[in-house]
Amino acid sequence: MTGLLLKIRRGETPFYRRLKLVAAAVQSSALPVPHFLRPVLRLVYHTLHGAAVASRWSLAVFFARRSSLRVVNVWGSASG
Repeated sequence: MTGLLLKIRRGETPFYRRLKLVAAAVQSSALPVPHFLRPVLRLVYHTLHGAAVASRWSLAVFFARRSSLRVVNVWGSASG
């Protein structure tokens, strides 16, 4: 699989060069979005972005508190 992607990325033959151009065109294309869907899609985007930021923040708080706690492992010796 890596070899195939490398050949496409390099564009070694006319076939792979064509695949590279098609992939670049698909990647840079933008589909038109109807105006009535924009508020809905904006809400979806902000919800997902907010969930990512909240999870990152909560993990940071959890691990910051966890490092200050005293953890006892199975054998009874304290660490942390």
